[in-house]
Amino acid sequence: MTAPGLVKVVVRLEPDPEQKTEHAWAEAETLWAQPVGDDLFEIRNIPWETDALHFLDVVRGQPLDEGSWSLLELVRPSGHSTIRLTFSETASDAQRGELISSLEQLVGRAEHMTDNHWAVDVNPDTNLAAALDLLQERERDGVITSSAHT
Repeated sequence: MTAPGLVKVVVRLEPDPEQKTEHAWAEAETLWAQPVGDDLFEIRNIPWETDALHFLDVVRGQPLDEGSWSLLELVRPSGHSTIRLTFSETASDAQRGELISSLEQLVGRAEHMTDNHWAVDVNPDTNLAAALDLLQERERDGVITSSAHT
């Protein structure tokens, strides 16, 4: 997802030598952000690796290199949250499409991350309970292998 004026904000992840988290393999996540002040940026994609940031959060950064910034702190939470889900290898394209479409109708926009992984932006004041119930159903049905809400 690139759009004119967006810059990269690099988020350093906490080391996880015991590999207890999904991001155990990663040292950082790079997010797209819109500059909104001298060193302030609004997150414009859905984070996958970091649980602490969400779509439209405003963060402070410091220059890293040409067009990239290193995250310093969260300045203003947006009120959004994130659902992360992983489809099973056996989930059909129709099952995947139906679930993503339903989640987008219930809570907000989805982004395909990699392979079977998707992230869904949860807009404030949407039907999160219904989305979480649907995810539990699809996990019982074997359509997804896991999901988490942060």
